[in-house]
Amino acid sequence: FPDPGEGMADAAICLFPDANADGIADTSEAISIQLTSSTGSFSFTNVPVGHYVICEVQPTGYFSIKDIDTSNDNDLVPNSDIYNDTIPITLNNAEIDANNYFIDTDSCNLTVNSTDDIGPGTLRNAIDCASAGDTIRFHSSLNGSTITITSERLIIDKNLVFYSNSDPRVVLTSQITGFFDIASGQEAEFIHLDIISGLAGNGGAAFKNEGILKLQDVQILSNPLLLTGEYLIYDFPSSQLFFFGNCSLDTD
Repeated sequence: FPDPGEGMADAAICLFPDANADGIADTSEAISIQLTSSTGSFSFTNVPVGHYVICEVQPTGYFSIKDIDTSNDNDLVPNSDIYNDTIPITLNNAEIDANNYFIDTDSCNLTVNSTDDIGPGTLRNAIDCASAGDTIRFHSSLNGSTITITSERLIIDKNLVFYSNSDPRVVLTSQITGFFDIASGQEAEFIHLDIISGLAGNGGAAFKNEGILKLQDVQILSNPLLLTGEYLIYDFPSSQLFFFGNCSLDTD
């Protein structure tokens, strides 16, 4: 629940029909659009019984943290994706469907402090909101911890540095096909990290490198489920790969 002073004014909240109750708006045209008050609250009145989704239009200069429905009000469709700025709701007769929140921040946290795959403080979150040239660091609370990617590959489409001075080292591991994809013309540098590859190559089980990859004091290990003969790093034509300090790669 919001604390005093946390509400954001003039954020646009849209109400869409969801007649088939699949958690996706039936049309691109909202039934109603409301702007939040000075305390961040919003409401839609005289809404007929039925299924709907409410969506936030992401405010300029803010980064989405999550959307949550904190009350058990018998919505037919669960809010299973809390990171898409959309909350499904079911309205029954004379019901007030309350406690639906969209949580945003006006700053990007470039220090990873969570081992989760998705959400605030995660590696994925830092990559998504970072600007070109930023350095992403790892909080000392993660010393010796393992960050596991379980959803989608991490796309690096801007110049970024990933720096850790943790001891024991932070371990990054993938439980999907592949891991890091470095876009053409972009540069990614990894310093003092252990990286365990994904489950299959598909252009590189640890790195699909179409840009510039720099590894300094990095250990790259094969996932135990990676098939023999798969590439850990796959360098595309015109890409570049540099090693600095003490680096090691698993071999078959």
